Amino acid sequence: MKSVYISDELHRQAKVRAAEQGKTLRDFVEEQVQRGLERKPTEVPRDVAAMKERVATYQVETPVFVEPASDDPLAALEAQGFIIRGERLRQKLDEVMMRVCQQLGVEPPQGPPPSIEEVRAILARYQQMHPEVPTLSQLVLEMREEY
Repeated sequence: MKSVYISDELHRQAKVRAAEQGKTLRDFVEEQVQRGLERKPTEVPRDVAAMKERVATYQVETPVFVEPASDDPLAALEAQGFIIRGERLRQKLDEVMMRVCQQLGVEPPQGPPPSIEEVRAILARYQQMHPEVPTLSQLVLEMREEY
């Protein structure tokens, strides 16, 4: 008696088929293996031209290593194309942002994002307009008091 390991999916399929036929899994597997061994192998064409499927081939480019112009290791990585920074990074981010906005169907943001001071001023104005709405700090304090 030898053990053979098969995938879980194949094992499940074999168990289902064995149950459908009212056989034990062992008997079913032995029967299927015996059938497979009794079949004659199919004739394989020897002529390569007779093959109908084309095989996809890929050519891997050898990396081009560029000597860094300075002691900056990031400059060497950027020269080799492994990273993007500076103005090229800004351009790539702008392109991605435009595509995202197009897919979402919204207008792209105009101008730079607000500064921390501007965000604080906006929140202060909102709090003055709606004093009944608790701030995040007030909510956290209330939660601490409850527990």
